[in-house]
Amino acid sequence: YERSHLLNGHFGPSHEAATDPSVIKGRWAKDKASGMETLVKRGCGPHSGTVYIVTGGGAIRGGGPLDHAAMAYSQKNRGSTLLEFDKDELRIWTLGEHRDDKDDYAGFNKILDEAVLKKEECT
Repeated sequence: YERSHLLNGHFGPSHEAATDPSVIKGRWAKDKASGMETLVKRGCGPHSGTVYIVTGGGAIRGGGPLDHAAMAYSQKNRGSTLLEFDKDELRIWTLGEHRDDKDDYAGFNKILDEAVLKKEECT
């Protein structure tokens, strides 16, 4: 599971996200009141930014490192991602697998990631 920063036209190598200031339009930060990762999208139309979520690996475990500069959060764990759209907000939850004390599968009920994307009204 990976969740990107607010990106604008990033199609190149990973170092581009770290070295080109025009690529990252906004970064996630902990909201002091809720403690939740929050990103406010300011601006509308072309080049105002996009958040990318990569969830799942086609049943493939393993693979490369989870250290891309464009990503705000990365975790190698099986689970499900839930998206809730509410007017000018997008809430994101990623639920990970949980095993009981006998190491038996007990479902996807451990919250691995919780975030909210807020959009300011455009004029």
